[in-house]
Amino acid sequence: MGENIDDAPWPTSDRVNAPDLEHPLASLTGTRWILGEYHDAAGPHVVADGTRASLEISDGSLHVEAGCNSGRASATLHAETIDVGPLALTRMMCDDDAMAVEAAVTSVLAGSVLYVLAGNVLTLRGSGTTLIYRPAVRS
Repeated sequence: MGENIDDAPWPTSDRVNAPDLEHPLASLTGTRWILGEYHDAAGPHVVADGTRASLEISDGSLHVEAGCNSGRASATLHAETIDVGPLALTRMMCDDDAMAVEAAVTSVLAGSVLYVLAGNVLTLRGSGTTLIYRPAVRS
């Protein structure tokens, strides 16, 4: 966590996100991704245990648990970006930590979102915020 998010390996070509065929890894689509941390102007933040923050992309849709609320949007994948349509979310209120996570998630998941899939880490970036996801553990 204390690394500078501007030093992250952001995509510069369509080869950055190519699959590593020697090591089977999580796929961008069809995998449930769990948000573990996010970085914004205030610095790095760890998502508290019990906060529901995940996403899954399948069949042109993005399904999201945004920290407090859940919902969906359209999603179109490109080599370096995901075009995310307007999010349709439930409208509950939660504790301050969950609402802070939701503010970070919803600020990124809008419009054209930069992504890097490196190993089993999915990083999304937009609006000055970086979201760092890992695949859900299958039981």
